Order: sequence, then C-alpha cells, then structure tokens
Amino acid sequence: MPEVYHALGLNMHQPLGNLIALHNSEERWEARQILWCYDRPTRMLEGYEGVAGLHMSFSGTLLKQLEDPAVRETFADVVDIDDFLNRYKRSSIEFIGTGLYHPVYPLTPRADWDAQTAWWIGLGRHLLGRDRFQGFWPPEMGFCMEMIPMLKRHGYNYVIVDCWYIKPKREMRWEELRYRPYVARYDGEEIIVVPRDRGLSDAQESGLDPGWFQHELYERTKHCDFPALVTTWTDGENGGWFRTTHVESGFWGCFYHPILNRYREGTLGFVPIRISEYLDMYPPSEEVEVHRGAWNTGHHWGGILPNGLDRSSRKRVGTP
Repeated sequence: MPEVYHALGLNMHQPLGNLIALHNSEERWEARQILWCYDRPTRMLEGYEGVAGLHMSFSGTLLKQLEDPAVRETFADVVDIDDFLNRYKRSSIEFIGTGLYHPVYPLTPRADWDAQTAWWIGLGRHLLGRDRFQGFWPPEMGFCMEMIPMLKRHGYNYVIVDCWYIKPKREMRWEELRYRPYVARYDGEEIIVVPRDRGLSDAQESGLDPGWFQHELYERTKHCDFPALVTTWTDGENGGWFRTTHVESGFWGCFYHPILNRYREGTLGFVPIRISEYLDMYPPSEEVEVHRGAWNTGHHWGGILPNGLDRSSRKRVGTP
C-alpha cells in the first residue's frame, strides 16, 4: 500500500480593528483567548520541530493589527507580540500567503487582485520572516480559475481549494478527487491545486479524537493506489477547542501531540508532511478544472451551482 501523508493547516484571521474593539467591550476575555491562540503554536512545536508538518495562514488584517503599536501596548499584559512573531520567524512552520484585506477574490474587482496579493507578501515577509511563500490560501477559500495568472505573477506554486469543487477531465474515484494534487490551467498559466478534505477539516475544527482520526485516514485512503495527501485546514482561533486555557484538553494537547507521538513510535500509519515537501517528491501532472466556490460555513455550503442557483436556498444568486 502506498504511503499516506497528512498536511495540517490553520487559518488565522481577525477583521481590522477587532482586537481593540473586543478589548473595549464586555467580551474583553475573548480578545485574550484569541491572542493566546497566536502565541501558542511555536510553544506547542517545541521538541517536535523535526516531525511536525504544520502550515499557517495569517490574514493581512490580522498582521496589520499585530504590528500596530497600540495593539501591542494594549495587550502587553496578555502576550508579547514581538516575541511570538520572532518565534514564528525561527520556526519550521510553512506559512502560506493570502490577501491583505481578506478579500473574497471571485467577488471583488479583478483590478484589485494584484495589489491585495502584493501588499500581503510585503507584510508577510516583514512579520513572518520568509523570503518566499510557496502556497496561497484564498480568503474564505474563495477560488476561481481566473485567479491563476495573478497567483503565478506573484510567485505562488500551489493553492488550497475545497475538494468539492475539483472538476476532473476523466472519470475519477472520490479518493482521487480529495487526496491528490493536480494542475489547473487558465489563460496560458498553470498552478498546482491541493484539495482540502472538507469532512475531516470540519472534525478538526470542532474537536476530534486522535484514534478516530487515525482510523478515519486509514479507511478513507486504503484503496488509494498512489501516495495520498490528506489536507485538513480550519480556523485556528475559533471555538473552545483552540481557545481553551487548559492546553491538554484542546487541539494541541488532546489531538496534535498524541498524533506526533504516535508517528515517532511508528504506530500512526501516516506521515505528517509539509505540502512543499510532498510536491517535491510527487509533482502532479494531470490537469483538472476547479469550480468557483468557497468553504462551507454553518449557514451555507460555499458554492454556486452551474445554473446560478444557491443549493441551500434554491434562489438564483444575486436576486432577493
């Protein structure tokens, strides 16, 4: 049986001004918990640097707040923002790029795409300490094929897309649609699309048992006749699973550390990996298209049907 690889990602985002707004409200405690979520990842990787395959994306609106002297002063008694940003710079985390003001690209004017993308790269280089960002996280996972030439202009090699929107050019099993990167081409340019497993990502966000996850990965990939890449990606600071002050009860202590410990012991059954490393070993060549869509929320499945209907409401999108 071919090897199975797992790439885990966390998306961090706050609307512009939200941290100060929370601090000045009755929800001050929420701002503190959110900031602990940003301070925690590098601490949780201590001792696991050689085995962790962690990816993170930071929205530009969040990074702008983290560099704001007023934010740093306001929360100085909660976290040392400069300290945890310096730890990020020294870490083995694979940071991936996004848009500056969290634009849902398919819903914003194309004339704005280059500026949103380039401005984030400058900010990301300054605060996260990377010369290059190989991967791109579309805000809210809002992706369309027209973005490909723009992403290539800015040096991106791969983009994360939701597995529901992969449109194959041949008949494929469902495992191939979820667990294998592909090439997508538009207007003479191409990029690698990495499918995110929606079901497993939902579990990652809401709380999951490492044993269940280990078994689920085996069941979902046992018929793969290729090196499978299972990609799970969620918000990294929403809900008590990530915000809990008792680390052993949350994502890091209850799930992530046990997974990495089992890998070290040789009992895990899959390999934690960075996406860039997987692509170096198994560069894709087969082409697919990707339907326009975003990730699912509690109120919407994230996509538009080919006839322009919203599947959840059965109304034509853009009409009352």
